[in-house]
Amino acid sequence: MYEFLSMFIPGAIYICLFLKSQTSARIISFSNIEIDSNIARNVLFFVSAYLIGIINHSIMNCVFKGLKYNIELMEFEANSLLVTKKMIRLNSFLHKNIRINSGWCVRDKMILLVKQALLIPISLFISRCCFCCGFCSIGKWNPDLIHKYNCAYYYVCSKNGGNAISSIERQVAFIRNMLLPLFLVIIWYDAHVKLFLFFLLLLYLIMIERQSKVYNMVFEGYEYL
Repeated sequence: MYEFLSMFIPGAIYICLFLKSQTSARIISFSNIEIDSNIARNVLFFVSAYLIGIINHSIMNCVFKGLKYNIELMEFEANSLLVTKKMIRLNSFLHKNIRINSGWCVRDKMILLVKQALLIPISLFISRCCFCCGFCSIGKWNPDLIHKYNCAYYYVCSKNGGNAISSIERQVAFIRNMLLPLFLVIIWYDAHVKLFLFFLLLLYLIMIERQSKVYNMVFEGYEYL
């Protein structure tokens, strides 16, 4: 259901914004056969909204492709579990890939979330400017940690611990797909802009926090399952 909604709702918003600026006809004609606009519009609306939503999904996937494997968030979540819960199995699994910091606190996570929120659009801009030189990324890159994370992820999923993780991942995908349509709605209606922009920024931070929660659940599941 999440997959359908994350495609359909953004597409529906795009169509509504487009129709708002157009004068739509009462009758739609196909091969000189007049069809009641209500039926035709409903079918056309649902199909078009879903297809446009798929395009929107592909674009946002490209924009936020670095979020799935965010090394700093991944290291932070693993480190917080090792410090607060003394996870022996996880420690032996990751001991060569992360540096344990015993000074972990909640404030550090908030600072890191804001940092990543700023880093993602900057990384996107620079990668596009440096397109001729290949992909350019900002931040850490640790292939060994990514490999360990993938191993832990599929291990947890194989032990029937993936349902909760999949639920959080669907939330991330839904919020990600809604960011651009909601931004266009704010621009279009031009009312309470500051309030709605604050809401949009809050959603953006929640999306990053939800992805960080996925890392936490994967590493914690690896310890206990």
